[in-house]
Amino acid sequence: TVTTTLESDSTMIFTFTGQADLSALTTFNIVAWVSLTNDESTVNDTIADSVTNYAIPLVNLGNDTTICAGVDLTLDATAAFTSYIWSDGSTNSTLVVNSGDTYVVTVFDAVGCSGSDAIIVSTSSFIAPSLHTDTTICVGTSIDLDAGTYDAYLWEDGSTSQTFNVTTTGVYTVTVSEASTSCTAATSVYIEVLAPTSTFTMPAAFCESDPALTLTASPVGGNFSGSG
Repeated sequence: TVTTTLESDSTMIFTFTGQADLSALTTFNIVAWVSLTNDESTVNDTIADSVTNYAIPLVNLGNDTTICAGVDLTLDATAAFTSYIWSDGSTNSTLVVNSGDTYVVTVFDAVGCSGSDAIIVSTSSFIAPSLHTDTTICVGTSIDLDAGTYDAYLWEDGSTSQTFNVTTTGVYTVTVSEASTSCTAATSVYIEVLAPTSTFTMPAAFCESDPALTLTASPVGGNFSGSG
């Protein structure tokens, strides 16, 4: 209650010190009025207004996660909001990422309220296997291909060991995987098995007095055997 004397056409500013709990998600109707002794006009004695308390938009990008190198991950803020802005400035409801970083999205609803969420995306240290450079071996020999240390292996013949023994010509492929990240990678190598061949160069007739006979073999590096 304020008691004071007002002259005609004068103005008094009054600040309400009372507090009200407006935390509920609803519309509050607020009415303020004055009561003046000998009031000749009550037209402006009452002020009415309303305040609507809207919920903050809730957006959830999911838990922090790890992706494999070179693999795309789509972050989805859903289509439930009016507009979006991501930490890179893009404004779609989704964002495709393929590198480690912290990604933030702010969403806006129809009344202009905003909400945000962030997700930390890490890149796995998973490295693709390296079998061997394409190479050749001699018939009757073999080569062991070693895929390195991983959690699981799958060769083209269905075997699941870390190593694979090659004795025939072909392309050999292994797919490896890492259990903690579900990352997978594949690599191939071509192995050719060579059978030694020999080429003999000699005249139509060979006499005891003729120069020595030249024998040529391919590939280079073999040993000749025989008698004559």
